[in-house]
Amino acid sequence: MGEYGYFIKQLGRQELGSVDSSDKPQRGRYVLVSKDENVLSLFPPLSENVVNDSSLLPILPLYTGIKTYANFVYHNDKHSRPDVGSRDEYRLYLNKYLDSKTKIFYKSGDFIVLRKVISNEDDNDENFYALDYIEQTNENFANFVKTLQPLRTNSRQFFYKGIIEEFEVKLKNVIENATTTMIDNTITEEIHKEQQDGKNVEGLFNSQSFRDFVLTGYGFKCAITNQNINFKNLYNIEAAHIRPKSQGGTFMPSNGVPLCRDMHWAFDKGFFTITVDYTIKVHPDVQSDLLAQYNEKKINLPDNVFFMPSKKNLQYHNEKVYGLFKTTGRL
Repeated sequence: MGEYGYFIKQLGRQELGSVDSSDKPQRGRYVLVSKDENVLSLFPPLSENVVNDSSLLPILPLYTGIKTYANFVYHNDKHSRPDVGSRDEYRLYLNKYLDSKTKIFYKSGDFIVLRKVISNEDDNDENFYALDYIEQTNENFANFVKTLQPLRTNSRQFFYKGIIEEFEVKLKNVIENATTTMIDNTITEEIHKEQQDGKNVEGLFNSQSFRDFVLTGYGFKCAITNQNINFKNLYNIEAAHIRPKSQGGTFMPSNGVPLCRDMHWAFDKGFFTITVDYTIKVHPDVQSDLLAQYNEKKINLPDNVFFMPSKKNLQYHNEKVYGLFKTTGRL
């Protein structure tokens, strides 16, 4: 086992929303992330020129075992809008699956430990960020932190290169028993608002977040059969592109539907399509008892409008992919 890089921070009252005597934060809660190059090397690069550039990070909190996504934002007014402000800081915003309105995990003086976990396995495995918090009353950890050099004078942020054994043991246990991904609606609401404001949000998503968002939006069930096969966090459901990536499709969740593997294959080949009113339309030349039972039925739609299939992309599939199997020859 080689060395890892850990970002360690002792949390402050202001970033945690200035919690009052009733344990209620007065504003949004976040973790201030150091601008030290070692720390930033753990995160995706963000632009100085794109106003408040951001990225969605897949995070596995070791204290809940529920994988989620959180906004990592570079508040960069100093560079992108110097006439407006002078902010120049990175923040990782908390949400209800990292924190909780009913039980506040993070408190002023507590520590967080974060490291990037890079998988070297097959394509079904994912890169993510493992995150843990340690209460300030934990003397062993507090004493360990005292041996570290702060990233700058009087700061409570540290970068440790090595192995934190307790963290790694907990991570191994959580991975073995991890549950499915949960996405806070506040994230989808923020992205939807940015879309309405004219901001291009396509860059927020990649193949991994596309899969997670699409599957989560439909409750990890096939949009055609409304069924799944799973064991813990293993599912037979895949995120199918409506407009293929090779034909200009994006990783936006609205360009995806969750399909079991047989349905995904048939959808990509054009054996069936989904019309703009969300009706399944099986090609008349296809002889399949499996598909025939769903012909002219509506797909199962997500509750959150953010995940609704794009009608523009459905129209593309109707016109360019439906019936494709007839012209591609060998299947």
